[in-house]
Amino acid sequence: MAIRADYSVVKLPDTYVTTKTVYRYEKDATDPSGKGRIRYEEIVEEKGGWLFTFLRGHQIRLTDEKQIALFGLATTQRLIDDSTGLEVNQQGVPIDIAAHVHQSILADGGAPDTVEGLVAQKRDTGDPIADAIADTE
Repeated sequence: MAIRADYSVVKLPDTYVTTKTVYRYEKDATDPSGKGRIRYEEIVEEKGGWLFTFLRGHQIRLTDEKQIALFGLATTQRLIDDSTGLEVNQQGVPIDIAAHVHQSILADGGAPDTVEGLVAQKRDTGDPIADAIADTE
């Protein structure tokens, strides 16, 4: 079972520069119909940023914290089991199962320290199997 983070991040140096063309449209005041538009082009340089690589090999480059938050990547990374695709905790247990077990323990009044404590706890809940085990002691 291989467990990996759902993405990796590499900080790009400021020497990594890309250019993009930004288009802006304004109403053409000389057009009598009022429907004409004038297109303005602006070439913008973007320096540095972060390169996010996802499990399946897709990559995206983000240049500021606002974009990172917009894509939901500002939170901590999730751990994913490669064979099942499920999100797991640090021990490799799927999150859904771990949450269910935790809720069960809380519902039973907490985790006992010993087997005898578990038996006593189950006896208090009226579990017939635990009562049978407790009776044999």
